[in-house]
This record gives sequence, C-alpha cells and structure tokens, in this order.
Amino acid sequence: MTMMKRTKHGALVGETLYYIDAGAWQKEKCTVATSSPLVDLCELAIFHRFTHLWVLDSDGMFPPDIDFLRAAQGDYDLLASWDIDLDLATDLEETPCLTSVTGCRKPKGGQHWFSILFPQVGGWQWVENTTGGLELLATILYLEAALKVPVGNGPTTVGMKLLQDILVDHPNWLIPPACDFDELPFARAGMDVIWKNENLPEMDLQGYWLIKADRNSAYLRGCTEENIGAGVPEHVTDDVARWWNARMPGVWRIVAAAPTTYDLPLDMLPSALERDQTWISTPVVKLLLTMGYDVTFQEAWVFPTYHETLRAWAQTLWDIRQSFKGGEADKRLTIAPARLNAYHAIKEIAAKTVGLFGSEKLKGNWKYRPDIRAQVVGSVRALMFYTMMKIWKEYRLTPLIVYMDALYYVLPGPRGSREIPLLFDHVDSLGGFKQEWALFIDKAASDLLTSADFGLPELLSLLNSVAAGQEEKRHG
Repeated sequence: MTMMKRTKHGALVGETLYYIDAGAWQKEKCTVATSSPLVDLCELAIFHRFTHLWVLDSDGMFPPDIDFLRAAQGDYDLLASWDIDLDLATDLEETPCLTSVTGCRKPKGGQHWFSILFPQVGGWQWVENTTGGLELLATILYLEAALKVPVGNGPTTVGMKLLQDILVDHPNWLIPPACDFDELPFARAGMDVIWKNENLPEMDLQGYWLIKADRNSAYLRGCTEENIGAGVPEHVTDDVARWWNARMPGVWRIVAAAPTTYDLPLDMLPSALERDQTWISTPVVKLLLTMGYDVTFQEAWVFPTYHETLRAWAQTLWDIRQSFKGGEADKRLTIAPARLNAYHAIKEIAAKTVGLFGSEKLKGNWKYRPDIRAQVVGSVRALMFYTMMKIWKEYRLTPLIVYMDALYYVLPGPRGSREIPLLFDHVDSLGGFKQEWALFIDKAASDLLTSADFGLPELLSLLNSVAAGQEEKRHG
C-alpha cells in the first residue's frame, strides 16, 4: 500500500474548537462571524494548518447553501460538493446544502489546501449519534490509523482510495472495460432479495417469537466470493451454453424452468429470479443450476479475463472491523463511542462503495462499474438462498421475511442459536449470521405482521422499534 498523506483534523462544535496538537487534545473558544461564516472557517483551517475542518451544527451557519458559499468565493478557490445535484434541486424546487468545500486561498500557487466538511448534511451515518468534537475526532483518528487512508466526508471516497492502495501493484485491474455500459445489460442483472411470505398457511402467530438474523458484512463476503472482469466483455450469441463457467464474471440471458422434483418449497420462499428479470449475473445462474432449474442459455456478455479484484480489499475491511470489537479494542481504543462509530463506519464503507459502482451519477467515470455491482449483489442474493436451503433441509423451516442480508424466522423460543443452531454456526466469521433481536409475538405484533397497511421497509422499521421496546422492558 502507498504511504498515507499526513492529515490534521479539527472539529468546530458551536463556539468550541477541538483538535490535536503535539500529541495532546486541545480545546479552545472560537467565534465565527455570522455575516460571512465560510470566510472565517477557511481562515481557521489555514491558521491551524488543518487539512480537514469538521463543522457540527452551529448558530448562523446552517443550512450552508449557495449564498453561504458565494460569500467566500471572492477570496478563495473552492470546489463544492452538495447533498443534491444543483440542476435536480432547481427542478424539484429544493434548496441544496453543502456537504463540503475543498480549496485554498487565491491565487492557487503554493497555498495551503484544506477541506471544510458539514457531516450533518451528508456523509457518514455515525455522525447522527455523535455528540461532541472529541468523539468525532477520535472516530476519525481510529479509522485513519486502521485504514491508512485519509478520512473525509463520505465512506465511498475512503472505500475507493483503500481499493486503489491495495491494488497499487495491479493498477490495470481497475482500468474500466472498453465498452459503453449504457448499451449493455448489466444494470439490473444483480438484485437484492426483498420479500415477505404472503403464502403462510393459516396459523396463529401469537405466542411464538420472531428472530432477526443478520449476515455479517454480506457485501464484503460477496466481494471475496466473486471474480471481477477486466478488458473487453465478449458478446456471445452462438452455442452460449458452451461458454458457461461459474467463475467467469458476466451476465446471461436465460430461460429458467423451475424444478419439479427438488426438495424445496418454492411457494414458501422468495423467487430466485425477480419478476421480468431476463439478464442474470453469474452467481445467480450458478444458484439456479444448484437448485435444479432447467436453464436454457440464449445470450451472454462475459469477461474471459478476470481477477480477484475485490478480495483483499474486502478481507482488509472485515479484519479492521473486527479489530474495533470489544475485548482488546477496549484497551487500545479508550473512547468507547468513537470505537463503536468506527466499527459501524466500516460497514458503511463496504455497502456504499459497492453501491457506488452502480450509480448512474458516475457515468463516464472509471468508478462506474455496473458489472461489479451485478457480480457482488448477485453473490449476496445467491448466498442468502444457499442459507435458506440449508435451514430447510435441516429444520424444515422457511423464513417469514428476507430483506437484503437479513433473515426473519418464526420460532418457538427467543434463542435462535438453540432453535436453529446451524444458522449461527459461524457467528463471528465473515458472512456468518448473528442474532440481532428476538420479538415476542403478542396480539399487537401479530396484527402488525399480518397487516396489509405497510410496505416492507416501514414494517421492518416498526418491528425494530417493537423489539427494542420489548428488550428494554425485559432488562429495565
């Protein structure tokens, strides 16, 4: 990996500035003018030689809008990042807010460069639970020490920089394929599982328990499982089945007929294919063949050249995330809320970086790789099915809900490790399952689960709240 650029972070919370100088925490009073606050923030960054100045909600500074920026542009050369595209904001009649500005005092030559960041507007989810400058800076300190890359106002920037550093000896692995992805069918070839069983036999759920089992870093596991294409994808239209290779990344247009004899209750599980999905990524085709589907190959776009591009990156992130968990970490990283923030930040980096590969906002950029997203998301989908198949074979149980990387089972008792131990046999491993909560299904919970009034995301949010309330009562 390359040597990390030296950083110096400051955090302004209200009228208090926090930073580290000569290895010691510093705190001082700092008043920012309300007439042109961004000018004062730029001067503050220059005076202290901050590379990053983080600004939490302060009177007179929010929202940091276009006028907020314009007041400083006369003296500073600044590149602005917004929470919403400016053209889209105009169309929607919304007010865009700055997430960060990066630049220097005019003229550019030889000036100190800095970033002013507004983390409450956009960026990291962990900031929502951060109450002070010390905790914020400690989180950044822990992340930078572990990742060896600068931490700015977003997980995807960190994730991409880490990937580039890890592949410093293989830069050609990240060269975008010589093709126009707009003309190729990669975008919808890998899809998460989002499903609730509406075909349950008539049964009274009251008195049972609903457990939520969450897969550890599902997208990182998917990254370690799959190869990523390089070079030019090949279009195959003749004798397509001959090209089938479970290790070769690509997308396949297929016709799949469900098995008639396979020992699996397909009506009690999500569909292996989404409705109207005609192009399928390699890991999902492999799943269909494993499940006994009769697959007819009609057409394909495949990468004959491929590499384990994301494997070391994913394993590195997983190892770092584990290093932030309790035990030894409690002794090394003494600011517990910051350690917990850093732990959650690694999951953000993984999920959002994988998602970024498929973002149409990046069209024309080397980071726009819908083929990568199709492989990884397809792998996560397949892995969820392999787990459901394993649990069915051992316990004759199917989930009530599947949501991306989480399984929800109705069980007689609250301890999933006792009722279905096979699901939790690798609880501390990458891709293993851990129990998030157990919810006792009383009449109110039963009515909630059988109601048609809620979409699945809203239902899961309500179930999370009910489960947290029950947990608090049990231990309160």
